[in-house]
Amino acid sequence: MIGKIRKGWNAPKLVGYLMGPGRHNEHTRPTVIAAWQADPAALQPLRIGPDDFDYAPGEVRKLSAHVNAAADAAGLPCVQPLPGKYGYTKHGYVWHASVTLDPADGLLDFDTWASLAADIMAATGIAPAEDTGGCRWIAVHHGANRAGSDHIHIAAVLVRQDTGRRFYPQNDYARVRAVVRRWETKLGLRATAAPRRSRTAPEPSRGEQEKAARRAATGRPGVHTAQPGTAARVQLRQVIRESAALANGPDELLERLREIGVLVQLRRSSRGRIIGWAVAASGDVSARTGEPIWWSVARDISPDLSWPRLTGRWTTTTQPRPAGETLDEAATALHDAASRLRTDPNSRASEHIAYELHTVLAAYTVVTSDPSLRELLHDYEHIVLPPEPPAALAARRLRQVAADLATLRTLLGVRRDPILELATALAELVNEVAHWHQIRERPYHAEQARAVATGVAATASTQPRRAPTANTDRRPPHPTESARRTAAVPPHPTTIRSTR
Repeated sequence: MIGKIRKGWNAPKLVGYLMGPGRHNEHTRPTVIAAWQADPAALQPLRIGPDDFDYAPGEVRKLSAHVNAAADAAGLPCVQPLPGKYGYTKHGYVWHASVTLDPADGLLDFDTWASLAADIMAATGIAPAEDTGGCRWIAVHHGANRAGSDHIHIAAVLVRQDTGRRFYPQNDYARVRAVVRRWETKLGLRATAAPRRSRTAPEPSRGEQEKAARRAATGRPGVHTAQPGTAARVQLRQVIRESAALANGPDELLERLREIGVLVQLRRSSRGRIIGWAVAASGDVSARTGEPIWWSVARDISPDLSWPRLTGRWTTTTQPRPAGETLDEAATALHDAASRLRTDPNSRASEHIAYELHTVLAAYTVVTSDPSLRELLHDYEHIVLPPEPPAALAARRLRQVAADLATLRTLLGVRRDPILELATALAELVNEVAHWHQIRERPYHAEQARAVATGVAATASTQPRRAPTANTDRRPPHPTESARRTAAVPPHPTTIRSTR
């Protein structure tokens, strides 16, 4: 179930659209199923013919007038005033939300949809059930869209009926997402309402997402090795996490990032000590200035990737060892972590185990030959929730597992038994993390983790048999790295800021 929100200025136009055939004739039998008043059926435009849109003359206009009455009384415009003119605001007072089921979930009855819509109106504060002076709104059911998804639209005019003053909902995107997640759990639906990441990891804006979609449509997927088509700051977060998991120190981290086209700026104190850093994706430039868009890593990407926290990871140097010994110890550590999660899921260590599992997956992705693992790594990165430092002992042991695996050039040629044991132990741990998320009412996280576990388990059958040599420099080269040039690093500006 996916909820989306838009804001505009013309309520009559929106109501006409919702009661009409849609832009691509995708609307079927529009029906008002819920409203601010107790009898939504009384608002339904009268049909005088067999067609879905054979309304009596003036019926849709009458519905529009009812919905927009408070805005008309307040004298609000139906078009956005120009900047600097009276009444100008960035967002309009017409609030439009759509809630869509996954096609596999079938259809919901009108009563269920009506209850969900009322729950959204209460959660956002637009029209709580007990607030008789709240905003006017209607919920319109359209049935299955072109993709086969049952859905509704909610149109609300953000003007209070009792005072005539505009209402500004706070955190409405997050509140709608929370309601949708609650109803998914209640109805046993597919968990498609992805929750926000940790509050400490900033999310890309809608403009950033749209920019990434335009970039992908022109054949430019973005940062090399990152998930194609995602926003620049998401791609930067992915490659920084992966590079930090595989690097043996700060110098190697910077080398890895520059080799895949990430621009890096280091901020130093008056004594020359590095105290912060900023990154930019090659090719991601400001439309206004043509200059790279720089992101402060701690503020704009994720605080757990700040320079001090990253450099605190590298306290020991891993020496290359026989592959069999490395794999056996790694599998044991993974089994122990899974057991810890299973027996004590409420401990502080559980959060750190779930977090450090990403570093193990990153190392496993590099040393195995299955290309599908990179996509699984990206899927898991989307559900990483950074905990507060310092890391628990169990998590530090997982970090060491990742470092040990990274000393291997590849698992090609290793006997099947230790690889199968490693893959089984890793899949077991990911499954325990999925269960850990589930009992914390994070269905999206749990489903993503289960999908990653299934993919990891499937890789065990694809590995061949003889033992490899150790990679003493811990730098497994990417097939295209030799053809890439290290990006030039421009001088550091006086102030790091992101230009959007």
